[in-house]
Amino acid sequence: MNHVTLEPLFHRGQNCIAIRFENGSELTSIVKAIPDRIFSITHKCWYLVDGEGVLDLLVSTFRNAQIAVDTSACQAA
Repeated sequence: MNHVTLEPLFHRGQNCIAIRFENGSELTSIVKAIPDRIFSITHKCWYLVDGEGVLDLLVSTFRNAQIAVDTSACQAA
């Protein structure tokens, strides 16, 4: 089963949410459909600038695609 890990990321002076998953996964096409997502070469992950509703958007996007989502790092931050 595919799974995604969402975790806090401070990048380019902004609080962000990193989207981490196994490389080569079909999840890439799902992530590319998310508005305002950016790929960080430095951190080797996709991310969105954190803001109101961003975490909820990510969780609902992946759950609607029946992808397991680990948000434990975001809730601890």
